[in-house]
Amino acid sequence: MNSNTVKTTKRVKTKNRKSLGPEWGRTQDFFMILGEDGPSDELWKMLKLALIVDNDHSNELERSNMIFLYENAKVLFEDVFSLLQQQKKKMALE
Repeated sequence: MNSNTVKTTKRVKTKNRKSLGPEWGRTQDFFMILGEDGPSDELWKMLKLALIVDNDHSNELERSNMIFLYENAKVLFEDVFSLLQQQKKKMALE
């Protein structure tokens, strides 16, 4: 983890957590701890480490699968963050 990453496992208390519902609240906590780009950045670091480690057990298919997971998880993180922002705006209007 870099110095910008918060090292914590305890829940973040947010004022809109209850109104967002538990799932959106946990999602908000996740992005508050790691930031908008943090999940993708941390996943990228894990992927780089996995690919540069001298590991005879990793074949081309496994490495390809790791890259596929990274690319799709990155899009998933972006989409979830966008959905969270939309939900927060919707809750603010209600």
